[in-house]
Amino acid sequence: MIALPPMHYVQLYVRSPDHLRELEEIGVHYDLAPLFDSEWPQADTSLVLPFAGDLEDGGGQFAFALIPAPVYNALRAETLAGQDTYRAVILRSAPAEARAADGTVSWDFLLANMSSVTVRGARIARRHAFA
Repeated sequence: MIALPPMHYVQLYVRSPDHLRELEEIGVHYDLAPLFDSEWPQADTSLVLPFAGDLEDGGGQFAFALIPAPVYNALRAETLAGQDTYRAVILRSAPAEARAADGTVSWDFLLANMSSVTVRGARIARRHAFA
């Protein structure tokens, strides 16, 4: 059995397609829209949140992501050491239906609600029951 790391739910401020490629390379699942159904607005409400951005950075946007704790810790260490990583990495509370006892995202929830999850190169597929 693979020991799975705690999984954080975050918003990352990305400034280029290279940032998105980097997220894929380091095993971070992301989307430009909220990842959990309970976060989506009612059908008659806009999903777009007004955000003027930082006028000095030339544009960017927030991505919603699931980030393994070791990856989050490594990014934080790089940032504290002066590396230019992401302008913002905001820890979010996982919705109640997806929250583990320690406040991170529940692996049981992920495995039950995603066809597969890849974490640092280890693909964990949901078991399908066929009748």
